[in-house]
Amino acid sequence: YLIGDAGFKEGEYNSSIGYFNRAMSISPGAKWYGFALYRTAQGYFMMDNYDESAKRFAECVKSSKNVFLISNSLLGMARNYEKRGMAQDVLKVCDDIAIKFPKSDASIEAYYIKAKILNNQKRHKEAEEVCLTGIDKFASPIKIGKLHYELGWVYVKESKSKEALSQFEMAVENLKNEKLISSALCKMGDIYLDAGDFGRAVEKYDTVLKFYADSPWVDYA
Repeated sequence: YLIGDAGFKEGEYNSSIGYFNRAMSISPGAKWYGFALYRTAQGYFMMDNYDESAKRFAECVKSSKNVFLISNSLLGMARNYEKRGMAQDVLKVCDDIAIKFPKSDASIEAYYIKAKILNNQKRHKEAEEVCLTGIDKFASPIKIGKLHYELGWVYVKESKSKEALSQFEMAVENLKNEKLISSALCKMGDIYLDAGDFGRAVEKYDTVLKFYADSPWVDYA
């Protein structure tokens, strides 16, 4: 199990799954069994094997009594469905997480994923409501950075530039995900550019170039 866990953290998903499977077959009653099963599900997901990943997450939900494992396995299933374009299944699982585990970190992510799906479906008012509900419910700025980010995109779709800038600003201040930060900065740059504020637009693009050189948004900036 420990070798598998170390390999997983190094991104060696295929070999780590082998170690986890071996460990689970040898010690099916071990305390770490559920975590090994959860790691295998994550590993398959990272290797784009969504069918096998979904099976493992579902097994983890069914067999575990650990709140972290159940809530995050449900979240893993939602992400699987999202990758496979199964929008309604994503929304259902996200609702289940929010209802059954309302105070969990998985619930925050479920709000974000649900808002993203609704926004992509052009259900902007519903997406806005989900974001605002999540922001109000989880007061910690660090935890709700993604909700501010998605709400920014909702306002972009609704042509509310001032509100979008405000949300993206809060997202940039609190997010740790460099891809989302650079995306928000680029969109802020676009909004300023469209408004004729070239100085601020260049400032946002330059921030991406200077501080997020590994971001996929660098070429755009």
